[in-house]
Amino acid sequence: MEEEFEELYETARVLLDPETGSFTDEVSEGLEYVGSALLVMDRVTLDPPWCGHGLAAVLACEVIPRLMAGCRSIACSPGITDLSSRRLTDKTDSRRSSRAES
Repeated sequence: MEEEFEELYETARVLLDPETGSFTDEVSEGLEYVGSALLVMDRVTLDPPWCGHGLAAVLACEVIPRLMAGCRSIACSPGITDLSSRRLTDKTDSRRSSRAES
């Protein structure tokens, strides 16, 4: 849980003025004024059988228009975030062992 808050903090630190809670002047200059909210997409979670097929990015693109009402910006950090997943550990271990055998 602490890692999740750290990621949100890093996102907020880059985009928002800590004194006002609004977008920084630098960020604001690059955005059209269409709202004031910030949508932070933390992660897209799929059941294991659906993982590895590129669906997370597709689903993220589909859900953004549904969630973005009143948002001026959307922030996300692409990539795999659940490194504790057994599936990912198994894949990493199998890659290591196949390299060692080569």
